[in-house]
Amino acid sequence: MNILLVRPAVPGWFNRFNPVCTEPLELEYLSATAKAYGFKVSIHDELIDTLYFVNKLKQVKPDLVAFTGYITVTNRILLLASQTKQIFPGVFTMVGGVHAEINADTYKAAALDIIVHSGGLATFKTLLDVLNKDNVDFNTVKGISFQTPGGRWIDNPSAQEDYNNLPLADREHFHTHRRRFTYLYHGPCALLKTSFGCPYQCKFCYCRLLNNGKFTQLLPEAVIRELSQIECETVWIVDDCFGLDKKWLLSFRELLQQSGIHKQFIIYCRADYLVEHPYVLEIFKSIGVIEVIVGLEAVNDRELESHNKNVSSDQNRKCLELLKQHGILSTALFIVDTKATAKDFSLLGKWIQEHRPDHFTLSIFSPFPGTDIYNQYKARFTTDDCRKWDLLHLVMKPLAMSSFMFYLRFSKLQTKLLLSNRQIRTMTIKKLLPGKPGKQKNIWDFWASRYDRLWVQKVSLGPTRKRVFPIFDSIIPKLEKDIHILDMSCGTGQLIEDIKRRYPEKSLQLTGVDYAKNMIEEAKRRLPAVKLFHLDVDSYDPGEERFDVIVCTHAFPYYPHAEKTLTRFAEWLKPGGLLLLAQACINNNYDRLVMTLVKLTTSSASYRSQKQMKLLLQEHFAIHRIETIKEKHFMPSLHLFHCSKK
Repeated sequence: MNILLVRPAVPGWFNRFNPVCTEPLELEYLSATAKAYGFKVSIHDELIDTLYFVNKLKQVKPDLVAFTGYITVTNRILLLASQTKQIFPGVFTMVGGVHAEINADTYKAAALDIIVHSGGLATFKTLLDVLNKDNVDFNTVKGISFQTPGGRWIDNPSAQEDYNNLPLADREHFHTHRRRFTYLYHGPCALLKTSFGCPYQCKFCYCRLLNNGKFTQLLPEAVIRELSQIECETVWIVDDCFGLDKKWLLSFRELLQQSGIHKQFIIYCRADYLVEHPYVLEIFKSIGVIEVIVGLEAVNDRELESHNKNVSSDQNRKCLELLKQHGILSTALFIVDTKATAKDFSLLGKWIQEHRPDHFTLSIFSPFPGTDIYNQYKARFTTDDCRKWDLLHLVMKPLAMSSFMFYLRFSKLQTKLLLSNRQIRTMTIKKLLPGKPGKQKNIWDFWASRYDRLWVQKVSLGPTRKRVFPIFDSIIPKLEKDIHILDMSCGTGQLIEDIKRRYPEKSLQLTGVDYAKNMIEEAKRRLPAVKLFHLDVDSYDPGEERFDVIVCTHAFPYYPHAEKTLTRFAEWLKPGGLLLLAQACINNNYDRLVMTLVKLTTSSASYRSQKQMKLLLQEHFAIHRIETIKEKHFMPSLHLFHCSKK
C-alpha cells in the first residue's frame, strides 16, 4: 500500500517569514506506524515542500491520503481531498489531528472517507488492518466517523490511545530538512512530546479537551528512547505544561544523565506552577532547559479571571523574576481581548517594558469551536473564514474602537518584539534585506524551498512561462532531434519541468544553471535526469555544446556584467538560435517605486528601461517582438524580448 501523509499550509506571506516552523511530528508518528506494516510512505509538507500537491499526488499514486492540521487549514484540507478524488477517485482519504478530534463534523464532506476523532495511532493501526483486507468494513473501527457509499456518515464509538506503546517517530523528514525547522533564532529545532492532554481548565483553550479529556504522562524511559534518535541539539518539548510531576521529572533527569544525552530544551509551563514550585527551575536548568514559554495571557486579575486561568497578575510578575534569576529565557504569551481600549493597549505595553520578558507574542482573542466559550461569543462573529482563526486576525468586531485602529495598535505593540530583542531583530533583517556584496546568493538560498509557492508565481513568474510556450510551440516542431535548450538562472527548475512535460515526444537536451545552491538542489530533486549546474552566469562554460534556445526570465538585472553576458549568450547559440529574455523594466516612476521595494526582498539589481534593453540587445540580436506581461494592474512593466542571434 502507498500512503501519502499531508500537512497543508495556508498560502500567504506570513509563511514566508514565519519565525517558527516545526516538523510535522504527528505525521512522523503515522509514518513510523505505517512503515512497520511494510507500507511505502511519503510526506507532503506544504510548509517546506516545493512541489505542488497535485504533482506530488501524481508522483506517489497513493492508495491512502491522510491529512492533519489545525482549524486554519480546514478549507485547504477539503480542497486537497477534493483534488485527490478528482485525480484518483478510488483513493481513500482521511483526516485527523487536533481540529478533527474536537470538531469532527466540520470534515463531513463528500471528498473525505474517514475522520479520526479519537484514539490517535491506535485508531490508525486498526484502520491499516482494515484497509489491508480484501473486504473493507469500517463498522468495527473505534475512534472514527466514516462515510458510506451512499453518502451517509456513521459515527463510531471513541477509542483511547495507549501512549506508552508509541513507536519511535520516523524522523527522516526532519533530518532531511532540519535546517528549515526553527523556533525563532533557535535552529534547527526538533519536537518532542512527553505528555498528552492538559489537567487545567482554561476556558479559551481546547488542549484540555484532547485525548478524551484525559491527561496522560509518558514513561520517562519512553521519552529517553525518543530523545536518543533525535539528531538535533535543540528540542522543543511541546507539552501543554511540562514537568508537573516532581517524581517523574527527577526520574527523567536521572535517566537523561545516565544516557549521556545532551540537549537544550524549550518548554511550556504555567506561571502559577513555577511560582508555587520554584524548585523545578533548578531541575529545569540541570537538564538543559534554556527557555520557558509561559502563557501569561493578561496583566490584570479581571481579565485573568475571565479566562478561568486561576493565575494572578502578581504570579505572572514573580514568574518572570524567577526565570531571570535562574538564567532561563522567557517567552510571554498574551491575549488581547476585543474589548480592549486604547488604555488597555498602553498598560500592556508598559507592563511588558517594565517586566521585560525576553520575548513576547500577542494573540487576538478568538473563541475556538468546541471550547466552553465558543457558543457564548458565536453571535458576535463577523467571519466564518477558518483562516482568520490564526490568532492574528479579528473574528469579532472590537467593542472600543474600529477594526483599523485595533489592528494598528496591535501591530505597533507586536513590532516591539522585533525592536526589543537583538537576535530576533537580526534574524528578521536577514530574511527581509538583501545580502552584502559577495553574499547575495544567501537570499536566493533562503527563498529556494518557498520559491514555487511565492505570490509572484501568480502575477509574474507563472504568466511569463505561459508567454514563453507559444513561442516554443511555433519553433520546436520545426527543429530536428536533439534540441538543446538552456535555462539560465533556472531557479527550482519549473520551466524545464514544464518543457519536458509539454514535449514528451521530442529528444530534448535540457540544461539548467543557477548560482544559488539551494535552488539547484531543489531542481535536482524534481529533475534528476537533467544537466544542472551550480554556477553563476560568468562561471558557466558549455564547452562545445551550442543551444537552439536560451531562456532567461527575471534574472538578467542581477547579472553584474550585462554586455558581457549578452555576448556570451550569442556565442552559446547556434546560428539563428533564439534568446527569450524576460524582465521587469523601469519605464516610469511607478515602476521605479515598485522595483525599489522588490529589491528589499531580493538582492542588488540593475533594472533598465525597455529602450535601454533594446539598445543592449541590438548589438548581437535581432529583436522580433517585445511582449508586455501584465496580469494584475498593480504590477510594474514586465517585458518578454523575443530575439534571434544575428
